[in-house]
Amino acid sequence: MGKMLTLLAVLSIAVVFFLIRSEQSHRALHDSLALSGIVHDGATVGVVAEELRREGALPLERGAFLERYKLASSVKWHVSTNTAGDLEFSLEDYITLRVDRNQGTVRLFASANPEAPNALSILRSIDFSKPLIGANMPRVPPDLTADFDRAADMVWSTYPGRKK
Repeated sequence: MGKMLTLLAVLSIAVVFFLIRSEQSHRALHDSLALSGIVHDGATVGVVAEELRREGALPLERGAFLERYKLASSVKWHVSTNTAGDLEFSLEDYITLRVDRNQGTVRLFASANPEAPNALSILRSIDFSKPLIGANMPRVPPDLTADFDRAADMVWSTYPGRKK
């Protein structure tokens, strides 16, 4: 009887451990997908900024940027200009990307995405107007690095105006 109770206790602990690990894995997968979505959307803005910067079209003008952006994506951003003249691309309850009109850099400025509460701390250092390599890749676990690379590469490798 004592061995049976011990076995039952061990099995119960194993089941609880498995359920906790399963929930943690599910949460990690969910975070990865949400963060990768932000990286993808940042890249759609970044690839346009990079192209215009390469063409010498700095400082960036709102109209020219938006015309070129139509080639990269159909995301319906709310686009505004801050007091410095920088463009801010935002979607309600999601993110705000800031495009520095003089440098052509694109950075995550704000995140209200409940699916990725840690997005700003993880992605703030990325300049989305450059490919995610080397110093432009945040320090994250290797699985997230691969997810971010795939998300950004989907945009960078397929953008119609991108020179190979």
